[in-house]
Amino acid sequence: AQSRVSLGLTKQDVHLMEKLYDGQFKAAVLLPPLRREILHIATAPDASAPKREFLVCCVRLAREKNALLFADVVVELAPFLVQQGIRPLLCGAAADGEYAAKVKARLQQAAVEV
Repeated sequence: AQSRVSLGLTKQDVHLMEKLYDGQFKAAVLLPPLRREILHIATAPDASAPKREFLVCCVRLAREKNALLFADVVVELAPFLVQQGIRPLLCGAAADGEYAAKVKARLQQAAVEV
């Protein structure tokens, strides 16, 4: 299945998504932000947007939360993350030790170090 439209939190997010997929889908900025002080970030041109340091996932490490999806995304984006100097950050309590170990092992496969 393919989405009709993808949403980004900022113009920079939309630009990166369109670049990643060679403009093969429509993307838009999800406005307005919930906080007024964030509005300038969401509407800033790409060049003035703040540098991102982390790709963050805060979720309980449980099967129903599908934390493994974050690990899979990090593995797929590893070259891009290294190029951009972005570090993946996973935080959350482990509800299932075996599943949490699987998620952590998958993240380590990405070997993203900046």
